[in-house]
Amino acid sequence: MSFISEVSASAPPTNNVNWDRREFASPDDLWLAVFHDPYEWHMGANGWRLSVLSSKSQFSISNADLERLSKGKGFTCPLDYVPWSTDSKTLALCSWDSGLVFFDTLSNVCQVQKLFPQIIQWSSTFPYLLIFSNGQFTVLDTAGNHLSQTEWKTAAYELPHSGWIKSQNIFFIIGRSSERAKPRITFINAENGKIVYDELIEPEKLVPYDKDEYKSIPRGKYSLILSTSTRLVGSLLDTWNDVIYDQEKGIIFLSVYRPTSKVYKLDGNPVCQVEKKWVSLKMYG
Repeated sequence: MSFISEVSASAPPTNNVNWDRREFASPDDLWLAVFHDPYEWHMGANGWRLSVLSSKSQFSISNADLERLSKGKGFTCPLDYVPWSTDSKTLALCSWDSGLVFFDTLSNVCQVQKLFPQIIQWSSTFPYLLIFSNGQFTVLDTAGNHLSQTEWKTAAYELPHSGWIKSQNIFFIIGRSSERAKPRITFINAENGKIVYDELIEPEKLVPYDKDEYKSIPRGKYSLILSTSTRLVGSLLDTWNDVIYDQEKGIIFLSVYRPTSKVYKLDGNPVCQVEKKWVSLKMYG
């Protein structure tokens, strides 16, 4: 049975990401993890300072390990980050210096997990943490024990997108295995790592356009003209650009670029003007 109940054209979702300060309230609203003062310690690598505050008193937790890591290269703060466990006791962090760290708010103790994940997402229903590292999705419990592992091949320089089905112990992954492969959505049982459902979600079918007319657009060059000051790589005609998950509503929003002009030459190369188009996937569960 498909986990997708409806596919439709969509307006852009609200996605107000603050690039200077990001706040994550614990599920019980007693704690607030505040990532602030990011700085680029290496090209393309931002380190964030961290403060963990009491929501009532606004006093910050004092912890020597957190302070040391925060003052070093700092913490990562990925876009699809879900740092709090469902019981609000464990904060999952990724330090540039130490990798994955579990911070227990009750004992005020940090535990290093010796992993460096690019994706960190707690389930909102089960005590399971989903991470992606070194081509592998891993599910851990609150003690850091590994429950399941799933090998996941992805196209070069592309990061898969993932999220949890709210009412089930199932997570999904959206991505493609190579630059020639088509994007897929795959649903996986968190406890055993087995695929429970898998299907293509092809941009050319969900957001159709005359693909043959634009086959001359170089996919590996900046051949898409978004504005007079912005050019995009041509492969964004073939794969999803934004993937935004609203877990409360059970909706995945996907964007892709589509031509708004004929192909023409610019600097000797075929190009076309484009705009962003959105669709949404409504899911069961």
